[in-house]
This record gives sequence, structure tokens and C-alpha cells, in this order.
Amino acid sequence: MFHWQYAIRQPPPGLSSLVCPYIRHSQNLKQPVRLFQVPSPNIYVVIGLGEACSLSGQGISRQLQSFLVDVKTFPLVTEHSGQQCFILIPLPPLSGYQLLGERLLDCTEKVIPLSDIWGRESDLLMEQLADQPSWPEQFSMIDHFLMEKFAQSEYDVCPEIVWAWQQLIAQSGHASLQKMAKTIGWSYRHFSRRFQQHIGITPKLAARQIRFYTSLQLLSMSHEYPLSQIALANGYSDQSHFTREFHAFSGCSPKTFRDSHKAGLAGISGYVL
Repeated sequence: MFHWQYAIRQPPPGLSSLVCPYIRHSQNLKQPVRLFQVPSPNIYVVIGLGEACSLSGQGISRQLQSFLVDVKTFPLVTEHSGQQCFILIPLPPLSGYQLLGERLLDCTEKVIPLSDIWGRESDLLMEQLADQPSWPEQFSMIDHFLMEKFAQSEYDVCPEIVWAWQQLIAQSGHASLQKMAKTIGWSYRHFSRRFQQHIGITPKLAARQIRFYTSLQLLSMSHEYPLSQIALANGYSDQSHFTREFHAFSGCSPKTFRDSHKAGLAGISGYVL
């Protein structure tokens, strides 16, 4: 009989503006699993408490247990035996800069072993998490680890970039980048350079990614909503434009993604690509 469980942790007040709710996930599906992971505006820290998994996509081919998936604009395929246990921690890109600083640009569009970022500390954390008797104790340990890491950070995101990122998210990627630069009082070239330093990608690419992710969420929630209306609702000129952009980020068409999502699986099959 297969087993699948997850628990969600709301970060404590000291982390609520820095970390999204994180998830502890465990499963034993009694068969190999291949899943399709679409790009999102977040950075993901994955702390493995079981077997390693294989990751592949756009020049990436690795087998890892615990890793960081930095801001990326392409799909990632994960494969494992069907028996998995891990904690998933989503971070807004601005928080990624606070943790990684100048290394952020080197990590962008990559999958990085946690040991390359935090060294022996990451191995020790996994060992200590495995020794905890329950999920609440594991979550409390993660809380403490993250609060310590942010407290030790020497990097602050400049307020202009915080404001610009918030504008992009609030407007689902539709904010005028030229107007934002003008409002801040910077040239567009300076704005684009500083944005990329703090986020990892250019503001234009970030706006496209956010718009794609917004359309993807609408696709996931509304199975019968016409694709042409989703395209217009998300600012695409027509359905063909929407399909091209969706394929550029996900590697498949909106229809293929929605049909796979309708299957009711715990994730999207990696065989859609």
C-alpha cells in the first residue's frame, strides 16, 4: 500500500517576511517516480531526509540529497525510487540575496548542493533533523537554523529593489520597468544591473517569469477556462503568444500542462516533456 503525507509550517514572526511556508513531505509510492517541476519566482532549499534524487534539465544532470534550486527559467525533472522524505523551504529571491550575497549570480539557473553553500553545517543539520522524533521538532530546528543564518548575513537588499520586486509581484509582472526606474530616480541601465545583482535575473526576464507563473496558477485552478481568455487575462497579445511564452518557460504547451494536472497526481508527470 502506498503512503503519502505532508505537513505545512508557517514561519515564526522573525522569519515571516523572509521565508514562505515550508513543507515536510514523505512518501512511499512503491514504484519509481518522475516529476516535472516548472520554474517559479522563488528559490527553493530542499533538505533531504531519505534517498537522493536525480535532477535534470538544461545542462543539469545531478543526483543529490539536499540542494538549493536558485532562480531558474526552465523546467526541472526530478526522479527517485518512489520512497522520499524531505523538507522544502521556498525563499523569495530577495531573501536568497541575503543568504548568498554576491554568490547569487553564480548560483542563478543552477542546482547547488547545500554542502557547497553551508559546508559541514548542512550535513550536521540533516543528521540532527533525522534524529528528531516528530515533525514539530524538525520544523523548530529549521526555524532556529534559518534565523541564525539571516542574523549572520552581511548583505542587505537596497530598498529601491525591494520596492521594484514588490511592484512586479503585485502587478503580476505587468508593471512598466521604465517607469519604475524613473520613479526610483535611476537610469534604466543602472536599475537593470542592480536588479540582477539582487534577484539573479534581469527585470525584464523576471516580469516574464512572474507573468508565466501567474498564468500557470490560473491553469491549475480552472480546468475549463478557455486558454484564449487565460492569455488575455495575463496580458498576452493572443493565445499563440501565450503558448510560445508558456513553452519557453515550461517546455510544454498550456494544454499539455493542464491535461497532466487534471490527472490528479501528486505533481506533474515528468513524461510530459
